[in-house]
Amino acid sequence: YHECDDVAGLTVALSNVLRYAVKGENLVLIQDEVNYIREYAKIIECRFFGRIRICLYIEESVKEHRIAKLILQPLVENAVFHGLETKLSGGKVDVKISTREDGRLQLSVEDNGCGIGQERLDEIRRSMIYDEIGSENGSQSVGLVNIYQRLKLLYGEEMGMELESRRGQGTRVTITLPAGKEEVKNG
Repeated sequence: YHECDDVAGLTVALSNVLRYAVKGENLVLIQDEVNYIREYAKIIECRFFGRIRICLYIEESVKEHRIAKLILQPLVENAVFHGLETKLSGGKVDVKISTREDGRLQLSVEDNGCGIGQERLDEIRRSMIYDEIGSENGSQSVGLVNIYQRLKLLYGEEMGMELESRRGQGTRVTITLPAGKEEVKNG
């Protein structure tokens, strides 16, 4: 119907995305989060007729580490729908996960989209730290605020989140977390 050859494959991808999203785990293997992004990417790439690609660059050594669930997908979604949706071709989102020299994990999501102006960028940064989700003066950047607050609750001062953007060139969100292979905490 939409010149998408593999409707059955997309149906499976959607099923996998939904199944993963409702699993009750708080912390998941990076490999599981990456598989989730792969399934999500199949849907996005078909939805936008190949105008947008999602590329994954994952260091082999980090795949068994655990991170908070559903941290990357909202960032990829933001990149697609706020940065790339209007791009006629060549839209790209790079998802990279690696170990820094200090042993911490670094996760980044970067797009080559329209970027964010400095005033709006400053507003988003402030809202990540100070706004409460759903407050009267709350941010319109609910996804970023939610991710920031969830990571702050789980990792405290051990986490870091940076937002960089240039108008007309794209946006990058970088998260640093302690590296952990501890048991998954549920509930």
